[in-house]
Amino acid sequence: MATTIHVGLPRRELGDEVAAALGSQGLDVEIVDEGETCALEVRYATDEHERLVSDVTAALEAWLGTQTIPLVVEPADGGFVLRPPAG
Repeated sequence: MATTIHVGLPRRELGDEVAAALGSQGLDVEIVDEGETCALEVRYATDEHERLVSDVTAALEAWLGTQTIPLVVEPADGGFVLRPPAG
């Protein structure tokens, strides 16, 4: 059974945004309504490829954040390309 952690949120309207942010980091998130508040049940995504893609994206974006090079991370052919931002 996958390990799950509980994340309580003070307001229900934060649930979707926080769930999306965690989901973009390769986590599987379920929103649990608790009246005016809500909680998230968070676990690792079961697909190793999804987790790898998420971790590589985060690492590349973190590295780019320390650089003065104007590049963005773009998915390409099952991997990534670093390219100048559009327009």
